[in-house]
Amino acid sequence: MNNDDGFLLGELIISLPLNIMLLLAIVALMTIGFRLYSSSAGDWDVLEHVREPAEGIVMDIRYCEDFRILNDGIMVTIVHGDGTSKENRYRLKSGRLFRNGQPLMGDSMLSKVVVTEFRAERVDDYHVALKLEAENKLTGRAFAIDTTVTAYRKYANEKKKLAAGSH
Repeated sequence: MNNDDGFLLGELIISLPLNIMLLLAIVALMTIGFRLYSSSAGDWDVLEHVREPAEGIVMDIRYCEDFRILNDGIMVTIVHGDGTSKENRYRLKSGRLFRNGQPLMGDSMLSKVVVTEFRAERVDDYHVALKLEAENKLTGRAFAIDTTVTAYRKYANEKKKLAAGSH
């Protein structure tokens, strides 16, 4: 069987369909893998779209001088080291979260982010319960952060005032 003339017709007739089926299986597996990867990456993107603004709001509340709960969000007053103050207003409008009128999140190539819920509730004078939920409209999966934040600076400043007044 040492024939160097090439393939026999029978060998080609058998191997060609097998090779085509093998290639189609590889293409199908790659397509499924790409779709799974795109879906997972899109959901990760939405998770980041929820986490980053929530961390910013938490930091503002944690170090604020005062906060006010509004019908459509929260107003946080921050006093800087040089004595100047700034108010940040967070609110939900048309499926987007805004700070002082500027959107905090948007769509990307991997996801279409819609904020389904933003809620800030006063627990007591120093604590705010926050909930931020967003959905990836491309996959239908939703992600939420639900936390309670302590306004440490407000608490510390009021304790200082009480201590100074009692002497």
